[in-house]
Amino acid sequence: MEKEEERKKIEVEKDEKMSESTGKYILLEKTKSFYTIVLPYLNLFPKSEKFTLRQRIEELTIDCVRILIKQNYKTNDYERKQLMLEFIANIELLDFLIYQASVFRYISLDAKQNLSGLLKELIAIGVARHKNLGTEKNMEVKNESKSL
Repeated sequence: MEKEEERKKIEVEKDEKMSESTGKYILLEKTKSFYTIVLPYLNLFPKSEKFTLRQRIEELTIDCVRILIKQNYKTNDYERKQLMLEFIANIELLDFLIYQASVFRYISLDAKQNLSGLLKELIAIGVARHKNLGTEKNMEVKNESKSL
């Protein structure tokens, strides 16, 4: 009963945190929100899994935040695109690890669906951002003009 009440509380907090994510750095803010949402679920993992699957999910989420912070400081579109590809790959891997956690029944199917939905949203924003960055031809022209 106690775990069920905690899961319901997590759902309410998730909705509140995701609605707060607005502004210039929406992808970064949504990724930070995902971390704060997934953390209570990770605390429900059995103690034997706290240093394996749980740790990997937590580290990947923090890596995603690090990549986005790094990307915001890059001035070259080529480097930004590469970091966005790394971000998207990490989010895809996170989705797989969340799936694994549900298969092992460390999280409920509802929690898995909610977390996967959030991850799909992050992927969609990341892909759109990747497409909006300069094309390879534009980047080559910019690099050539800088070298002249």
